[in-house]
Amino acid sequence: MERYALRHAKAVIATSPRSARTLADRCRELKHDAQVTCLYNGFDPDDFDSIARLTPQRPSRCTWRLVYTGTLFSLTSPKPLVDAIEHLAKSEPRLVQKLEFVLAGRRTAEQDQLIRRLSPLCRLETHDYVAHEHAIRLMLSADVMCVLLSDVVGAARVIPAKIFEYFAARRPILGIVPKGDAWDLLSDHPAAFTYEPHDVPGICAWLSRWLRNEAFLPDGASLDLRAYDRRAQAESLAAVLNDVAASAGPVHRMTEANAYSG
Repeated sequence: MERYALRHAKAVIATSPRSARTLADRCRELKHDAQVTCLYNGFDPDDFDSIARLTPQRPSRCTWRLVYTGTLFSLTSPKPLVDAIEHLAKSEPRLVQKLEFVLAGRRTAEQDQLIRRLSPLCRLETHDYVAHEHAIRLMLSADVMCVLLSDVVGAARVIPAKIFEYFAARRPILGIVPKGDAWDLLSDHPAAFTYEPHDVPGICAWLSRWLRNEAFLPDGASLDLRAYDRRAQAESLAAVLNDVAASAGPVHRMTEANAYSG
């Protein structure tokens, strides 16, 4: 099916750089010269502008709020984070009580069991699937937001779509992801802290510094978001479609005319 689609495509769009490169390689293997473009999922700035104006500033309190929004399943397992929090609770139980962990989204039974292990250790707030506006409010309420991506085959070319909305919220980000496109993307964020899923000691040490208020957390205000703005992405998509239309040629136009006349 993929070979058929690529052979007949004039343009191919992927949502991550590694996926785009893989598809371009396959086009070359098929001796086909389709244009391959990477367009990120991005974010809609209007979603954030309207909600941010109506969202009150978070009052100062004695807890530190870590927020994750999105589905939890094998590809986005919270196990490294749960292990790190449990490890920290053994050595510094009073410190981990300052953590308020908020999750919103669908969860498999296995991932839900993992999360429930934290309920005796820190403040745990869970939501099932919520409306998009509610999810954005949760992001804007965060001290730090969390990105999760398991180290499995193919994960290097996966970029969780929520990353771009996290950028738009301009909050610090704890990224627990393998080396790959998501890692590279987070590396450009001035307030992202990235750890590989196997680095539980590193995640634990960062949590300890954060909860002690010893981690410097800029707010991401300096991040240039123009490349992830869906208005700019719409322009890029229009350019791809214009190129496809321009290359259609008279045969395709005649076919279209025949379709209308028939």
